[in-house]
Parts: sequence; structure tokens; C-alpha cells
Amino acid sequence: MGSNANVARRDKIEKPRIARIISSNMNEEEKPAEESKVKLWLKRIGAAGFLFFLIKGLIWIGIAAVTYYHARK
Repeated sequence: MGSNANVARRDKIEKPRIARIISSNMNEEEKPAEESKVKLWLKRIGAAGFLFFLIKGLIWIGIAAVTYYHARK
């Protein structure tokens, strides 16, 4: 009997699961298209920035290795 009272109380406090699913889907559809374009643009810039600094770092490591190799001769 105590567990049924907890279930009933929880249902009154929380939205039923189907209502949460429907409301979350509605929120996704209401988002403006500009926000998704901005996110896509930031992802592309982030990926390009990561690759740029990765390649730049590898080049500097190569320069240091070649310099060290020629200095030991």
C-alpha cells in the first residue's frame, strides 16, 4: 500500500513519460534554423582549427628533430 502511494504522488509531481517525450520533440522543432547553422559553422571552424594546430605542431617537432640531428654531426 505504501508503494502505491509513492507512485501516485510521483505521477502528480512529474509529467508522465509520454508528455515529456512530446514536449521535448516540440522544443526541437521550435528552434530556429539559424541556431543549427551557427552550430554547424562552429563545428567546421573547430575542426579546421584543430587540424591547423595539429599540423603546425608536427611541423615544429620535425624542425626541432632535423635541427637536433644536424647539430649532433
